[in-house]
This record gives sequence, structure tokens and C-alpha cells, in this order.
Amino acid sequence: MRSGAQSQGLGAAQVLELIGSLSIEPVFAPHSTESSRRTLLRKQQRIDSACSNVSTRPDPNEARNVWSSIRMELTRRGRRELPRERLTVADEREQILFYLVEILYRVVPAFYEEIAQALEKLYGTDAGATRVRPSALRSWAGGDMDGNPDVHAKSIREALARQQQVIVNRYFEECQSIAQRLSQSASRVPVATELTKRSSSTRGCCRGARHHPGAARPHALPRVPRAARRAPAQHLRRPGERYESARQFRDDVSLIATSLKANNGVNAGLFYVERLLARIDTFGFHLATLDVRSMPACCTRSCAWLRRPLGSPQQP
Repeated sequence: MRSGAQSQGLGAAQVLELIGSLSIEPVFAPHSTESSRRTLLRKQQRIDSACSNVSTRPDPNEARNVWSSIRMELTRRGRRELPRERLTVADEREQILFYLVEILYRVVPAFYEEIAQALEKLYGTDAGATRVRPSALRSWAGGDMDGNPDVHAKSIREALARQQQVIVNRYFEECQSIAQRLSQSASRVPVATELTKRSSSTRGCCRGARHHPGAARPHALPRVPRAARRAPAQHLRRPGERYESARQFRDDVSLIATSLKANNGVNAGLFYVERLLARIDTFGFHLATLDVRSMPACCTRSCAWLRRPLGSPQQP
């Protein structure tokens, strides 16, 4: 970034404008012959983690334990019989979800932070404070009907519901972790007025909020999407009981970040709140945009049916 920007004579404003115009849209395309079981994917993760623990000069006992762990994982994998049944659309979907939730969810904030650090090093603090967000993550798993009779309206609904379920669950777990990190005494830590009002307004409409341990914490999340975790695909049953959109969730988290910045809380947990904001901006409540693909002939028939005269009995 440094050599390219300087060689072309670009200033901070020009670089920020260029970055703001970028559209980063990774697309995950599944294939039934390449799908792996979740157990095998996690086994590969454990092997990779064990290999990364082998330092240049490890302690003998530590090295012996690491290599024993690697041998155990490889041996267990060789003793497992490959599944005989054909992998389904659900298997393809779960493999994509594994990479989205187990890997990308974890590394996406670090990706933004590296860009911000490079901008700050090159142009100063103001440039480094700029946030870069991709437009969307996209997936074909469960929506690619081109030549696949197993993909239909039901698989599309199931894919959307499953994606929403896993991302809301991850938000719930992260919110619980942040609530523990932001365990501060209200008598010693000032809180922004807007956050106090928001917390008071949501406490009455969320069942159990008054008895929740986080209710007395000054920078705890005003409402964790517990109800959305139970039934994310359903509509709101009571006003305020669930978030209607990811924007509402982000606004609540932003109040916490603003309060921490205004009350000397930059080193008291702001890092984790900002990482949650980066994930909300990236994944929303849908995790990834589901691309629905179909054969051209089917699209032609559907368009012809939509253009039919009103009252015509013709079917697609």
C-alpha cells in the first residue's frame, strides 16, 4: 500500500475514497464431491493448531505432547470409514457455514484492523480511524438450482433459516463474553446518558432482564438477542422483544462503544466492542447473501408466465 500510494502521488483523501469504492464480495460455491464432514474439518483445525504450537526450540515435554496429539488425530482419521451415502445439499450448506462461522467470523475484524494500521502508518491517525467494510459475503449453498433437482424452494428456506440461526447464536455467545469483560461498577465508571436511557427502556420489555447479572453493569449490552436466538426466523411477537434488523442491534452496540470512548474506557474493553461492530457490519443477521441460480429455460418460462395477460390460465 505504501509504495503504490506514494508512487502514484495519492493523498489520504484519495486513498480513502478509493477504498470506500471497493466492493469485496467473496462467493462460496459448494460441490457435493468436495464437501467434508464437520468432524473432519474440526480434526484438520486441531492438527493445524498443534503444528503451530511447535516452536523452533520447544521444551522436550511440550514437543512430545504436541507430536503425540498430531499422531493421535492422524491415526483416528485413518480409522474412520468414508461415508457411503451421497452427500446432500445440507452437507454442502454446513461445510460453507463452517468456513463462514468458524474461520471468517474470527478473522474478519483482524483484516480490517490491518488495513487501518497501514493507513495510519502512511497518513496518520485520522486515516487509520476509517473503517473498511466489504459489500457482502455470498453463498450458493442451498440456492444453486442449475442442474440440481435437490435444490428447490424448501432448501432455500432452510438455508436462509440456518444461516440466520448460526450467526445470531455467535452474536449471543460474543455478547455474553463481552458482558463479562465489561463488568465494571457503576459507582466508579461514568456512563453516557444515551446508554443509560436505552438500557432502562429495554429492561422492561425483555423478560428476565431485571434479574440478569448484566443489568447492573454500566456498559453491558442493553438487550442480548436471546429471543432471536430461540426462534430467529420468526417475526416479532412483542414490540422490543427482538431486534427487527441488524441495524437496531448495531445501534445498541454503538452506544456502548461511544460511552467507553467518552469515559476513558478505550483500554477497558473497547477493542472487543469494536470487533463485534465489525462483524455486525459484515454478517448482519443473514450471515451471507444467498445467490439463487436457475437454468435459463426455467427463468424464461417464469418470465413468460409473469408477463401473461391478467386472468390467463397459462401456467409456467
